[in-house]
Amino acid sequence: MGEPKPDSDSEPVQVECPACGHANLYWGKRDGDLVIEHFGRRCQGLVDDPDRPSKVTGGQRGAASGAYNQPGAASGAYNQPGAASGAHKKQCEFRFRFKVCDECGAENDIAARRCHGCEKLLVDADDKLKDALKLKDAKVLRVSGMQLEATTNGRGLPRLKVTYHDEDGTHLAEWFALETPAQRRAFYAAFLRYHLRAPGGKWQPRSAEEVVAEQRRLRHPDFVVGRKVGRHFQIRDKLFDYAGRYRKAVEAG
Repeated sequence: MGEPKPDSDSEPVQVECPACGHANLYWGKRDGDLVIEHFGRRCQGLVDDPDRPSKVTGGQRGAASGAYNQPGAASGAYNQPGAASGAHKKQCEFRFRFKVCDECGAENDIAARRCHGCEKLLVDADDKLKDALKLKDAKVLRVSGMQLEATTNGRGLPRLKVTYHDEDGTHLAEWFALETPAQRRAFYAAFLRYHLRAPGGKWQPRSAEEVVAEQRRLRHPDFVVGRKVGRHFQIRDKLFDYAGRYRKAVEAG
């Protein structure tokens, strides 16, 4: 936990990686026993690197299995090629916070400028906002709040309505269905994994009512970009963890 304390309300919290099971220690916040928010970006655990196999010799084999279980030896041997499992180790690739490459879909660190997957330059958030502000059929919200509502659509089917508000009262909304496993997976991919204050947890809501009841787990984006389609606007982009030249709503003073 080498990062500076983000604010006075933060405390060390333990966050298990859903990919490798490593118990990460990050700055975060609790609501009772529940970790309601954390500021970790990438798992700090070590996993076998399949691209760098290491053969364990007969003499090493017995020592490796024993060294992993010895107090004091495990931590030192775990990082050494050929120790314990006999494989080189690398940092787990699971990211709690990320930005997605528009070219290949790879998840990158939120501060990355070039995609680690395809090596293409990542689109700068300021460029996205500047380009959207030039368009006559676009609406850019500096988000100051987010409202969740369990409602129904025109056919009477249950839906989650998410409305984003800016400082001037302008708003944009999106709708989600959570009735089937496929709809809940789509909801996770399009909404939940970006909006969770404590990503990587096991919370999997099964209804709009459950999302509304547990909205303390969610955060709103810094900016939302909508484009007009027919008579209505559709949300095309949401910017989180923004650090650029445009002012965020929370910075209004």
